[in-house]
Amino acid sequence: MTWTDFDSLTNPLLLALPELRPVYLERQEFSGEQFGPHVVYGDILTEHFLLPLLQSPAPDDALLKRAFAFIEELAADENPPVREVVRVTVCERLGDDRECLGRAQQYMGPRTRALSDDIEKYFGRG
Repeated sequence: MTWTDFDSLTNPLLLALPELRPVYLERQEFSGEQFGPHVVYGDILTEHFLLPLLQSPAPDDALLKRAFAFIEELAADENPPVREVVRVTVCERLGDDRECLGRAQQYMGPRTRALSDDIEKYFGRG
């Protein structure tokens, strides 16, 4: 799949994971600004959604599979800025917590895993 408009990456995310919509709308209303992809994927998807799920003693396996399947679609995109959202914004933050990264790797597809391994190597963590 190819995302032709980097700036419109929010809508596909909210369609794939409608659970994020309330937080997205609340934060957007509070700030009064339109968020770019790095903010949405970093703060809302990763910090608010993925990390708490991965830190949970009983994570929602189906939800994590659905989230990482969507992330894998982005990781396979032909547009380099879209892949950078996965590499730098999602994978880098997951790698900040070694335990969460280990859990996340169980759900990552091959392209997401390659981007994750690349960013970990870049930071000397992998």
